[in-house]
Amino acid sequence: MMPIERMRPEDFDAVFRLLARSFPAGERRDKAGQRALLADSAYHIDILRAPSGGVQALMASWDFGGFVFFEHFAVDPACRNGGIGGQMLDALLARFDKPACLEAELPETELAARRIGFYERHGFTVNADYPYFQPALTPGGSPIPLHLLTTGGTEGAGACLSLFGGRNNAELLSGAAAFAAVRDGHIVAPGELYRDGLKGENA
Repeated sequence: MMPIERMRPEDFDAVFRLLARSFPAGERRDKAGQRALLADSAYHIDILRAPSGGVQALMASWDFGGFVFFEHFAVDPACRNGGIGGQMLDALLARFDKPACLEAELPETELAARRIGFYERHGFTVNADYPYFQPALTPGGSPIPLHLLTTGGTEGAGACLSLFGGRNNAELLSGAAAFAAVRDGHIVAPGELYRDGLKGENA
């Protein structure tokens, strides 16, 4: 069994270093914003513990009951191409045992296409007909066009995509008013948008 566990407070610095190495500034929060997010009960970071005690890989996720949104997935560069990323993804999919959703870059480069292929091999489907933008995570940033990938077939896709209540995601996520500023002092994040959508669905 893989040594996957929830991040401990003392792991935070190592986790943030791996996030910073793996994602450009526009696709992640700053250190203060990332730390503040840990107070949200729906948000979790699971890590793959190295024999030395360090962090080999991480998965940051939002558990919304009906489905889980995998927001950031990163493997230490020194540990890549050894299969641990796929093993960790499969283990977490089995642990959550519900439809999963994640974002992926459009297949406009060889690396992006390979990344989508990786997720497809692990049960994800590309919802290419659904216009999707990742919200800006930094002040003054711009939403990024991405594909939304889901597991669970039509039912799984519906659990994630219906969160927007039939609204066009491109319209919802690219509005200047929504992403040119911060909300209540915090950068708008995908999980926060999903939480807002859930509140609307359940109102």
